[in-house]
Amino acid sequence: MDKNKKSVVVLVGSRAERNSNTGKLCAAFLDALKKNSLNKGFLIQSEILYPADWKIKPCRSCGTCFQKGYCPLDQKDGMAMLKNKIRECDGIIFASPVYAAAVSGDMKLLVDRLAGWLHTMPLIGKTAGIFSTADSNNGDAVTSYLNKMVGFMGACIVVSQNVFIHYGTPLLKDNDKLNSILNEGAVNFWNGMSGKMEYSLEQEKYFRIQNLRFHKLLELEQQYPGLCFGEKRIWEEQGYFKYNSLQEIIRERNI
Repeated sequence: MDKNKKSVVVLVGSRAERNSNTGKLCAAFLDALKKNSLNKGFLIQSEILYPADWKIKPCRSCGTCFQKGYCPLDQKDGMAMLKNKIRECDGIIFASPVYAAAVSGDMKLLVDRLAGWLHTMPLIGKTAGIFSTADSNNGDAVTSYLNKMVGFMGACIVVSQNVFIHYGTPLLKDNDKLNSILNEGAVNFWNGMSGKMEYSLEQEKYFRIQNLRFHKLLELEQQYPGLCFGEKRIWEEQGYFKYNSLQEIIRERNI
């Protein structure tokens, strides 16, 4: 892998795709990120994916992801492809317009299908950004929800921003306030991908709760050889059992 290249995947939950305010916001952010990175001698490879690209089915509430550690639908739609892209990229962005005071239906569908990651935290060490756009209100409700979900998946969220687009007014590249937000976000995002990560106390507490839970499941498996917990297996494969805290993982990876 070229050490002077970083990859960023953007997931935009809008059916209007590149013509949506959310899509325009993410494109503008990527432009700022690429300029910032280029000044440091790095190339950013990016990909923006919309619901039509995801091609995923709704969660059917079977619980297999929690019980066995995999989703039976992943090999039947585009979810396996999405998960691979998220795992392999250096930075991930989740972006949604405000629909009925919440994330869009497509973004909620995506998060539902990633529910198994809320316990196993496979995104530890991954830089993440959260964006929402709104005509009038509830943008904070969207960013708050996505911050919680993506944070529990383990990602280090370095950018979280709602942008008000007053009644359809298009994003203007010469908007000083918007440019300031994008440029500051680009610097923070780059710093995150460069290894300068700071996790929240809530994420640290959550990691320790999950770690304790999986240690108890490990004890049960050792006590009763017939038992097999899928999520515990994933925790083990990720190497998290040897750490007592989230901070230990990040400290080791930043060396």
